[in-house]
Amino acid sequence: MKKTHIISLITATVTLALAQNMKADGFAGTTTEFSKLTVALTVETNKPEVETGNAVIDSTGKAKITNKTILDMFATASGADPNEWRTNGAQLIFDWDTYQPAIADKSGTNILLYIGSENAVSNSTVTAYFDLDWFYNFDDNPGTWAFGTLKDKRMTTPSGTDNETATSQGYFELSFSDSEDSNSDITVFGVGPNTEHYVQHYSDGDYTFWTDTESFKPFCASQKEIVNGQSPATVNGTIKANGKGSGNNTFIYPIE
Repeated sequence: MKKTHIISLITATVTLALAQNMKADGFAGTTTEFSKLTVALTVETNKPEVETGNAVIDSTGKAKITNKTILDMFATASGADPNEWRTNGAQLIFDWDTYQPAIADKSGTNILLYIGSENAVSNSTVTAYFDLDWFYNFDDNPGTWAFGTLKDKRMTTPSGTDNETATSQGYFELSFSDSEDSNSDITVFGVGPNTEHYVQHYSDGDYTFWTDTESFKPFCASQKEIVNGQSPATVNGTIKANGKGSGNNTFIYPIE
């Protein structure tokens, strides 16, 4: 069994040039509806196999994937300075306008980097992306509302608060592949229950503001998962989002 340097996931040895076209103001775009992301995942892979006496022992090692891990990975991938990002308050968000994770500035509204697979950071040899779907529907249409149970209270008056809690299946995939160095490849993914709590406030028939939380508990154990070019691996933990904004969230709560 080959040695798995799982801890190198934290340093994310990526040497990409920025492949996304930035606007003149230095931003990839802007968003009007976003939630702050909190990623807390644990990846487990096998350590090198050892022989002790008459026994052959396989054991495992673990590493964390956090907001810092992902920010450092994509800062390096895009050619940005991760220390400068941290100093200026760069953060991981979920952009509801484009339905994908992104790196934003301190305000959250200015996008430094879109990181979903449709906007993957890539050059001729390397591709990196982070997909996240709160409502995974087992197809190629992200966000198609594959709900389980739903608790909902909607007011019939022109002023009030609508409140809903829905269970869905979430999906994520974090990937980095280098055609010239497969030993650095990383592909981890997972599915699991997601709980959404959305609250819509309105007054005199007009939407005033909204709040939303997403709590996704992914898990996967698969030989299709790769850490530093080797498999299998196991991943579990949580991916959470917390957001609020004026009016209504047009993705979650569109105007009928």
